[in-house]
Amino acid sequence: MKKLLKSTLLGLSLFSFAFAGTEVNQIVCGENVENREIVNPSDNLPNNLEKIYCLSAIKTDEAPTTIYHIWYYNGKEIAKVELPVKLNSPNYRVWSSKKLLPSWTGDWKLSVLDKDGNVLAEKEFKVIKSEENNSNSVEENNNSKEENSNNNE
Repeated sequence: MKKLLKSTLLGLSLFSFAFAGTEVNQIVCGENVENREIVNPSDNLPNNLEKIYCLSAIKTDEAPTTIYHIWYYNGKEIAKVELPVKLNSPNYRVWSSKKLLPSWTGDWKLSVLDKDGNVLAEKEFKVIKSEENNSNSVEENNNSKEENSNNNE
């Protein structure tokens, strides 16, 4: 009986230890965050947005702790955002945003790191030229040509 009790307690201790830590359940990127959910999630975001948002669903039993969102554009780190995780939870949601210039089309990546700098998860996505920006660019080019031709007169 004592052996059974000891092995049961040891098993429970190992079970608890095996699930200790911080994990990322999901990373979603999109146009905004409302009610702790991403608005218009996509892996192809238009470049006419003022900001892009990425939300991470975190599972942890180490709270309070910190995670980091590292933003990459075309392979180059452009931002690091520190995000506090205040409660132990199977689905604690944190998010960050990045201002977007219309010229920043191409490959993006968001890496989620734990407090020690270990990569927990990554999400790759693209920012693509929007139809709206394409028509505005043509108008802007036509306007600037007119201005240039007026300046040359």
